This record gives sequence, C-alpha cells and structure tokens, in this order.
Amino acid sequence: MEGAVASFLFHLTNPTDGVHDNVQFPGSYVADLISTCILTLPFGYYSVIDGADCMIHCLESDIGAGSFPTRTFGATGISSNPATKPGSWSAASIRQLWRWDLFRL
Repeated sequence: MEGAVASFLFHLTNPTDGVHDNVQFPGSYVADLISTCILTLPFGYYSVIDGADCMIHCLESDIGAGSFPTRTFGATGISSNPATKPGSWSAASIRQLWRWDLFRL
C-alpha cells in the first residue's frame, strides 16, 4: 500500500502525463493541505490527516459516501481546510488519479 500512496503523492505534483494523471499541484499546496486540514469524526471528535483516505477527502473538499467503506471511524465532514486550492484544482481529476493509483480502477 505504501507504494500506491507514494505514487499518488508523486502524481499530485509531477507534470501531467496522460489518461489517469491530469493533476499538477505545487508541492507547497499538498504540504499545506496535509498540515492544516481538519476532519470531523463521529461523536464530535476531530482529526488531522491520518491516512490516504483522509488526505483524499481534504483534496476533494468532500466526504464521498462509500468511498472508503472499511474505515472504522471515517470522517463525516471537513471542519477546516485553509489550504488555498490551485487554479487547476478539479475534484473529478483528483478522484480519477487516486482511483487509478490506489486501486487501478
């Protein structure tokens, strides 16, 4: 799994290279997002990013129902996401990228 997550992080910042990779974000945006996004959890708890699923929720600015069904206490919302989205930001492109890198879908 580490290799798939590393591939996803690499593809977030490298130049776009084809069908599955239409995303190119500055590394500073990805680092800012990882260090500042706070997710809402069940029972009134909050969490910083602690897994690839949480990072993807923050990247997409959405909590997709059913995206990560095996997560025991998955995020229910995004409490804070102060990272400034780049002009090229697209939730659909991010979803296409992570689905390919993590699951080859």
